[in-house]
Amino acid sequence: MSGLVSVVVPVYNMGNSINECIASLKKQDYDNIEVILVDDGSKDNSYEQCLLAAQQDSRIKVFHTENRGSGPARNYGIEKASGKYICFPDADDYYYDNALSRMVSIMETEQCDLVVRGYTEIETETKREKINRYRDMSFSGDYVRRNYNEFLEYGSEFFINGTPWNKLYKLDVIRENRISYPPLRRHQDTGFISRYIGVINKLSFSSDVVYVNYTNDVRKEWDKFPVNYVDCVVGLYDVWKETVLTWNPENKRTEEIIKERYVERVIKAIELTFSPKAGLNGRTRKRRICEIIEMTDVRNIRGINIQSRYQTLIYKLILENRIDLLMVLVRFKVFMAKNHLM
Repeated sequence: MSGLVSVVVPVYNMGNSINECIASLKKQDYDNIEVILVDDGSKDNSYEQCLLAAQQDSRIKVFHTENRGSGPARNYGIEKASGKYICFPDADDYYYDNALSRMVSIMETEQCDLVVRGYTEIETETKREKINRYRDMSFSGDYVRRNYNEFLEYGSEFFINGTPWNKLYKLDVIRENRISYPPLRRHQDTGFISRYIGVINKLSFSSDVVYVNYTNDVRKEWDKFPVNYVDCVVGLYDVWKETVLTWNPENKRTEEIIKERYVERVIKAIELTFSPKAGLNGRTRKRRICEIIEMTDVRNIRGINIQSRYQTLIYKLILENRIDLLMVLVRFKVFMAKNHLM
């Protein structure tokens, strides 16, 4: 039997869907697993569902914490894990029955530190499916870090998406290098992956499709963003400055991509000032937008090529300090997006 796999699942208000995830783990053809369910202060019956599952399978362990977000919940799971390998599925998704055995096989055959595998996306509303598949290929950690633009650019063949769930990690690499998820409400997964890639010796991609991810519709996705989303944007940028931007200063394309993502997410933070959760009126919203622009220092991000015409225009208005016109355009875009008109 190969090494124990710790499966860490953060759970928050997933009473209606956690059982599908748990069932997929119990059906794995790889038996040597422990399932660590971390209830992140749920307000529904999630904790009770987890406890019931643990009564039915001794491999399942349940922990309860105050609500701090999926990153701290996963960090707590790492503390409790005892496996050789570790993975991090979401509570509302599931693995195919042979997912773990295939990932462990690649990890041990290729003697690598990170396995990245394909996944299926299913739109919650339409049930349309999209399969994202990689080509079988391995890279040294040094190559990945020196040429990270090849793995960071959207649409590239070996794009390492910012999600942790289609990947298998080594627990000792995480612990020996004190790698953790940053305490952010969004993008904490991307920060964790950046920290992990910064220390690995080898990474392997596989053409196998091992995971099913349910994507939210636009309206639900909008509601998931925290009011203080700008703190997440700045927090991830700080992690990238400590990791990715130190790997190869001569790789200007990587620097450009990171700056482009930063500006795009600052614009998203501005859009979120129009969320009802923000509780802002016209005057306070304008003040908040100005605060976001100042705290992110986004006007000093130059030499980038944003693909979206809308975002390019918004960034131009930021640089020109034309906040009133910016607010008109952002309000219109938000209205169109939330009503599925674009």
